[in-house]
Amino acid sequence: MAKKEEAVQAVEEKEKSTNVEELKKEIETLKNDLLKLTKAFEKVGEEKIKQAVGDVKDRITEKIPKEQLERLESVKAQGEEAIEAIKKQQKEHPLGTLLVAVGLGFLLGRIMGGNH
Repeated sequence: MAKKEEAVQAVEEKEKSTNVEELKKEIETLKNDLLKLTKAFEKVGEEKIKQAVGDVKDRITEKIPKEQLERLESVKAQGEEAIEAIKKQQKEHPLGTLLVAVGLGFLLGRIMGGNH
């Protein structure tokens, strides 16, 4: 009777070990997918920010005196520093950054889309 229990226990332990290995593989796959997704968000976000900054700069340059343009350059430098800080945050904490992006997207969708 003890041999049968030992055999059952051995089979159960082997199944647990197999399940753990499968979970490890799935986690690794998810990590890789998350890194790819984070890089895609980074590229899209950076391109949109650069485009928006360029459009605003063109409009402002036409209408604002030189002194104010110099101040704008200072603000632009601060914005670029903020972008670098965001990139650093993305690399150090990709899951948190993704969750924040999803949350902001959800909120913007609710605000802009109404109750549809």
